Amino acid sequence: MISINGLDYLKAVAELQANIIPGGILFLIIEGDTITWRKSSEIFDLDFFNVGELIKNNSIARKAMNDKKTLTENIRRSLYGTRLRTIAVPLINDNNEVVGAFSILIPRLHPVVKAFPDFAPIVAEMFPEGSTMFVTDLQKIINKKSSKKFDVNSLQVNNILSEESISKRTIKNKISLRSSKNPYAKQI
Repeated sequence: MISINGLDYLKAVAELQANIIPGGILFLIIEGDTITWRKSSEIFDLDFFNVGELIKNNSIARKAMNDKKTLTENIRRSLYGTRLRTIAVPLINDNNEVVGAFSILIPRLHPVVKAFPDFAPIVAEMFPEGSTMFVTDLQKIINKKSSKKFDVNSLQVNNILSEESISKRTIKNKISLRSSKNPYAKQI
């Protein structure tokens, strides 16, 4: 458990750590049942868990507060669009009463996705005519690398996958697909 009196130090450390943790991270402070502070890394953020929002009764932060101990949990991709590992540590006041929680959310990335920034620049340049490579999650492009000779400008990070795209069909059918369609068509 962490003393509520140390929140300023906790925030300072989280601010320093946020952009050096590989894969990214999201830190939250919950006081009572409300998120009062958040810090995300530049490469990882969620459209959830915003300051002022109430936490759910079945959340790991609530469980950690009720159980008065640090808890860790893996979260399915279907809940927030990405697999997460979350840790919740109770916050206590001077009377050792639990008054909140410090939560950490870390994306659980497939090894290929995690290594993409390292291998993609090399592979993209291996093709004589150039190439563009990208990685998606279930809904959107999450990373892209083009060679110096070739880029598909319509493919951008955070573009939503259309239902008829080869990427979305590959995800739905869980098999590799190829397309003879025009590779320059605006289809993600």
